[in-house]
Amino acid sequence: AKKRGLPNIASTSESLKALEKKDNISLFEKYKVFSKEELIARYKIWIDMYNITIGIEANTLNEMVNSCIVPAGCEYEQLLADTLLKLTQLKKEVKLELDAAVLNDQKGHLSEVAQKIYYVRRNSKELDKLLEKAAGLHHEERAELYFKELKPLMEHIRKHVDALERVVSDEQWDLPKYREMLFIK
Repeated sequence: AKKRGLPNIASTSESLKALEKKDNISLFEKYKVFSKEELIARYKIWIDMYNITIGIEANTLNEMVNSCIVPAGCEYEQLLADTLLKLTQLKKEVKLELDAAVLNDQKGHLSEVAQKIYYVRRNSKELDKLLEKAAGLHHEERAELYFKELKPLMEHIRKHVDALERVVSDEQWDLPKYREMLFIK
């Protein structure tokens, strides 16, 4: 015997398409819950609400990246670069004794921070392109693009922002860090 049950559909836009299915429309009409026109109207409204919500989230993420996260990362990057430059100068000018490993560690840390900033910026630019592409699409196509491409890109950006947050000092990071939010009462 074949098991029947509700499908597990991860995509909001795909799951909302059930409102347009003939069998479902008949069921709603049979029990006088909604007419076909009412179901179709709700479908269009909910797709539009989904698109608006995801669009706001994406634009907010992009604004935070460009106005808070990247500047904080660059400020910390500058601090590291200044420190490395001073140590290198002191080693030359006053013969400061430093193992090569110390300077290599400083260089490595600076390189890691620069890479993290680059990944955040690169993906933020991709987010801009996807938002532009989505603006020209019909509501259903936009919802599909948001689910398949935009949401995964936003998660990818968050991953890189989290990695940057873990290395940037508290003084440079304006946003609350995860560990700080754990103790907010």
